[in-house]
Amino acid sequence: MHIDLSDVSILVIDDNSHMRSLFRAILNGFGARKIFEAGDGSDGLAVVVDRKPDVVICDWVMAPLSGGEFLSILRGDSDEFVATTPVIMVSADARKPVILRALELGIHEFLASPFRPRCCINVSTGC
Repeated sequence: MHIDLSDVSILVIDDNSHMRSLFRAILNGFGARKIFEAGDGSDGLAVVVDRKPDVVICDWVMAPLSGGEFLSILRGDSDEFVATTPVIMVSADARKPVILRALELGIHEFLASPFRPRCCINVSTGC
């Protein structure tokens, strides 16, 4: 199955510039061309409101605004489009309590790092 990502806009939020570059390279390899970046959750919120990406890939552990705090604020936004933006949470801490907390906050997927392009944990099916 081939999915055309050339028109999908993606926001990558991570306080590590090397991880943002890695995500950009992987996404480009999959054909994504509309990729935005933010260095923390606060900047990420501004980009979501301004650019309205189709999906957000967000690190869980960031400062000053963590991925969980970003998600809480995002889900509470008065703009329904912004509040329901799909979020893929990324973390090296893939313990069950972390994943469950991210699910409670409204993630769509959880990606455990380090990762390879085929290592996404599907939270809806458990795969």
